[in-house]
Amino acid sequence: MASSEDMNFDEDSKPRFSVFERSLSQAPVSLEVETKPDLEDLTLSNTLEAAKEDDAPQAVFGLNAVTKEHVMVVDNVLAFNEEGSMTMFSQLYQATGDIIGSPGGPNEQPRACWALSIGDIQQLYKAQCDVVDATKDMLSVLKDQNWMLPIVRTVCSDLRIIASRADIHRRVEDAQEKAAPFILNCFRICAADTRASEEDTKRWGMLGLVNELIRIYFRINCLNLCRPLIRAIDQSALKDRFPLSHRITYMYFVGRKAMFDSNYKQADEYLSYAFIHCHKSCTKNKRLILLHLIPVKLILGVIPKQDLLQKYNLPQFSEVVTSVRTGNLRLFNQTLNQHQAFFIQSGIYLILEKAKIIVLRNLFKKIYILTGTHQVDIQLFQHALKAMGEEDVDTAETQCILGNLIFDGHIKGYISHQHNKLVVSKQNPFPPLGGVQVAATG
Repeated sequence: MASSEDMNFDEDSKPRFSVFERSLSQAPVSLEVETKPDLEDLTLSNTLEAAKEDDAPQAVFGLNAVTKEHVMVVDNVLAFNEEGSMTMFSQLYQATGDIIGSPGGPNEQPRACWALSIGDIQQLYKAQCDVVDATKDMLSVLKDQNWMLPIVRTVCSDLRIIASRADIHRRVEDAQEKAAPFILNCFRICAADTRASEEDTKRWGMLGLVNELIRIYFRINCLNLCRPLIRAIDQSALKDRFPLSHRITYMYFVGRKAMFDSNYKQADEYLSYAFIHCHKSCTKNKRLILLHLIPVKLILGVIPKQDLLQKYNLPQFSEVVTSVRTGNLRLFNQTLNQHQAFFIQSGIYLILEKAKIIVLRNLFKKIYILTGTHQVDIQLFQHALKAMGEEDVDTAETQCILGNLIFDGHIKGYISHQHNKLVVSKQNPFPPLGGVQVAATG
């Protein structure tokens, strides 16, 4: 099972050098099912407090301090390779020598660890790119072996974290965008390993690397680059057998992409999978999933209970849910304005605004029930909108709103412009929200 560290979303602050040591005893790679995904809040702004002068340099970047164990890890990996394949070690020593220096010499400490120890994020980024590139070369030489997959995942994850810090501190121009091809090269090697047996294939490492790439593409706002990666995973025979923690992380990001593409049915499917299968003790992860799942559910007409919002500390949604359920347009607008900063930081403000159509549907349904007739004067809807704070609404705009509700399937009926009335069906004029097909675009 995943360690308690995997429950933390703030993975960017902890490059996991120790995974090198654990990976030495894994051949082939362990496929133990994990239920604690390593998600990351990509929508919230990542601000770092300025470090004091007496702070250690690595504290500025939120990275771990360098220890002697970190230095020995690389030597252990190379010693393992030397013992297992002297030819491979000889071929790749030149590529890795610039990174680790000469064993026993003055440059024995890895350059990445040295740069980390002095707080030089620019040199750290360059050295980590070299580490990933050399690891890619080693991975490509290995035939019918996948023991290196934990190492590959670790160095690629560290590169993404370091690139993120470099962008935040503006030490390297477009660091994350330039780091993506290094990780993509590792992914291609894993995806192309189709001849090895299922036990030894490198394809087991595909999903972990895809998650790293999708994280980068979300940060640099290049979601279109996710499509070939998603296609590769969907076509993989292992898509339902990857470690559960990787699948949950993947479903979370792909669900968010579907949400941004207005494909709410698919977003609901992916985000619901991530929420249901996420470990019950990972409340921080579950809360992050709910931040995006709740707006999708509201658009689809599913209203969450207040107990759920209280359990995961989401009071910002409390009045949103109440306004959607009761059709209180004034309360809905006030709540969005009150928590606007939170919703924008979470990347869901525009999605929540689309739930306004559900509020209008419930408001107009109340008017229909009060009138008790299937021919409702449009002026009644107009007066209701004005009472809810829409002072400038006129008859034409009211008709436009009703037309959108009819087009979306929220109302069964038509507008009689001659009599300025809404004529609704005598049978089920306001279909249940769960049965309405929401159009998918994008």
